[in-house]
Amino acid sequence: MDLISYWLVRLVMLRDVGLVVGIVLQRASTLGWHWESWSEFTNLDGVHRQKVEPLFLSKLNTVFQLVLVAAPLLQPEFGTLETEVYIKNLSLLVASTTAASTVAYGAQ
Repeated sequence: MDLISYWLVRLVMLRDVGLVVGIVLQRASTLGWHWESWSEFTNLDGVHRQKVEPLFLSKLNTVFQLVLVAAPLLQPEFGTLETEVYIKNLSLLVASTTAASTVAYGAQ
């Protein structure tokens, strides 16, 4: 029904890809860009352990994303002219928290 904008889906996906790339680069840097096996890189054996804590802002962003996806599914009347403003506002909220959490992770 085109209730969620393509630009928003791309923004969320780009953020997630960026987070994965950032984690991989950080891990490689921590290991001095040299590791013996994939197991060592992914820390399956527990050596050079690193823990990544999700930010509160990122958790909040996930909640807003779930609400944005769930609202049209749970309310069949979503998608009407009367409810379009709610979807637009939710979309802007998700875009804002996505951008803010991207910046926050980058700063971290």
